[in-house]
Parts: sequence; C-alpha cells; structure tokens
Amino acid sequence: MITTLQPIQAVSSALRNVLKHQIKELLQWFGANLLTKQRTEAYLDQHQIAVHQHDIIQLHPVVDIADPGKTIFGTTKAITTRSYVWRYENIDRQASLHRSGHVVIQGHVLCTDYNNRDFLTDLVTDFFWHTQRTNLQTPTLLAPWSQYTNGVVFGGYYDFMLLIAAKLCRMKNALPESQFTGAVVAYPLFNTQYEREFLALMGFSPEQVVDSQHTTVQFDRCILGNSGDWTYPNVTDMLQLRQFMRSKIPPLPVRQHNRIYIRRAGRRRVLNEDALMALLTKYDFTIVDDQPRTLAEQFHLYNGASFIMGPHGASFTNILWCEPGTHLLELFSPRYVRDYFRYMAHALGLHYSAYFHGPSIPDNDRAIADDITVSIAELEPYLAACFAGKA
Repeated sequence: MITTLQPIQAVSSALRNVLKHQIKELLQWFGANLLTKQRTEAYLDQHQIAVHQHDIIQLHPVVDIADPGKTIFGTTKAITTRSYVWRYENIDRQASLHRSGHVVIQGHVLCTDYNNRDFLTDLVTDFFWHTQRTNLQTPTLLAPWSQYTNGVVFGGYYDFMLLIAAKLCRMKNALPESQFTGAVVAYPLFNTQYEREFLALMGFSPEQVVDSQHTTVQFDRCILGNSGDWTYPNVTDMLQLRQFMRSKIPPLPVRQHNRIYIRRAGRRRVLNEDALMALLTKYDFTIVDDQPRTLAEQFHLYNGASFIMGPHGASFTNILWCEPGTHLLELFSPRYVRDYFRYMAHALGLHYSAYFHGPSIPDNDRAIADDITVSIAELEPYLAACFAGKA
C-alpha cells in the first residue's frame, strides 16, 4: 500500500508546488502581497483606535442530563482573541476595496478575517474575465467583512450576528457619531432580511449599504476590524452587541418567564418530535415552529424565556438577548456535538445543560446534518425535577 501511494503523493506534491509558483507569479504580476492575520495586525498597529482585550474563561465539565456518567464536554479553557478597530486615512489614495471585501493598501492585501482565498479567486477571475463594477465615492468607508458567503462555511445567522453585527457595534463605539452615521458600509452582502433589519437599526439607509461584489467604493478613510475565534467570540463584542440591541428593541415591560421549545425544519430535526412535544406540553412549554421572524420577534421570544430547549442550531445565537439566569438545554446527535453555545451561555451568565441519546461516539464534522432521536423515558425525570412545584 505504501509503494502504491508514493507515486500519488509525489504527483500531488508536485502539483501543489506548481500551483504555489503560479500563484506567486500572478501576485507579483498584480503587485499584490498577501498578509497573514498576524502581519495584518502589525501593519495596522499605528492606525489602531480601539481594542478589546482577550478573555480566558474556564468552562466546567457538562455531563448528560440523563446519564451523569456520560461527559458531553470536558473541562475547557476558552481563549478569545483581541478585537481591534483601525482607521486608515487614505491620503495617498493607495487603498482600495476589492469585490471580496478585502482592503488593499499599497499592494498589501489585508487579512482581517480568516483567509485571503476569496481575494485570490477574484484575482484569477479578473485575469481572464474583467468584471465591471459601478463607482461610489464616500468620505468614510466601513469594511467589516472580507469573505464570500456560501451557506456552509459562512453565511448563516450566527456568522452575521457574531462576525459582522458585533464588529459594526465595535466600530460604532470607537468612532465619533457623525463619522459612523455618515459612513458607507460595504462588503459581500448576505442578502438576508435579518441583515437588512440590523443595518437599518444601526441607522444606515439603503443607499449607505453597498455590496462590494457589484460596487467599487472610493474613500477618504477606511474603518476596519478583525474577526476572532469563531467558536469563542470576544466577550466585550458580545456584550456591546447585546447592549445595542436592547437600546433599539427594549425588553417587554413584564418578563414572561416562558418555557420554550425551538423546533428545526431543516437538518438536525428530532425524529420522534411528536412524542417529545407531547411531553413538553405537560410542563407548560410553548412550541416554537421554525419559521422566519423579525429581529424584534426573535429578541422578545428569547428575552422573555426562562427555559429554552431544542436541537443544536443557529437560532440559539439569540441567547444573546436572554436575561441572566435563563436555562438553555441543547439536544445533540451523538456524532455532532459543538460547544459554542455552551461558551456563550457561560459568558452571558446563563445556565446550560446538554443531552444526546445513546453512547458517546467519535465526533465527525460530516455528521452536521444528522437528525436526533431522544428518549422520553430519559428526559421526563429531568424535566420533572427541574419544574417540581413550579406553576
């Protein structure tokens, strides 16, 4: 087997070397220098106007609610990254915004998010097919995002709220109000209703929101911010986002203390959900169908809850709006268990618990779409203990 693989590995290695050489030549042709995240931060250091320090949070183990001998999450040290805001004055007119949202300064391609692959893709595309974009001039450009969305790696509700909305709040708090409200926001848009609603809440008119894929923005100054750890967002970023939303969508005058179950219509559905919902109605749960809701509706749904239960999914991003002490019970499939809502719950002062039916098995990224089965016999004793004596 080893001798069979050796020629394949040699060919693969040779192809990689050829591609690296061709990419290097292409970059030299265009005069582009790709910076890593670390080099980007060093390059922009003198332009820094705000920073949120990193967090180190010790997450305690989480055992299965039905089987204390089954550990779902072990002890974890969650370390976030620093969050920056930079302001670059484009005095020499050497800075530009590319279709992918990347800002290029004097030939240096900044990496403020996760990688420069989309910039490279555009470079190759433009080499063969030039894409014409409309032109727009603005004194101040906000460039909060530099990755294309594909609905798999980036493009969902969690991504928008934690990677773009939170970053815009960071920028807002770092800038004079007049400079922020008069700016143009440009990046590869998600083109979703929640994106449009959030940007409107920030005070941007439709004319101030630009898709960088279709419009070239010329600017006097550019405001940039970095993305941190996808799993463990910076705590100050989350708190500033929550504070902003509470200022725009005030909580209801009287807290409802609702128990809610969040259904899923797509992947990771609960297969025996009818039996589960019958159980939950005995404990006064409200069943929440998976359907489009405005940001205000999602805010009030989660802010008014005291106990939230459902399959792991992006809707739980909305625990950002929960009051401290709210309880989140997350249902998993055995092969796909992720801890970012566990981390978020801890950082926001919420209670957290988790469950999956069956023995622990190795985690697998390919199991992201696995549906979920629950055991009513396992869940009922836990719910009875939680709500004993409570109306």
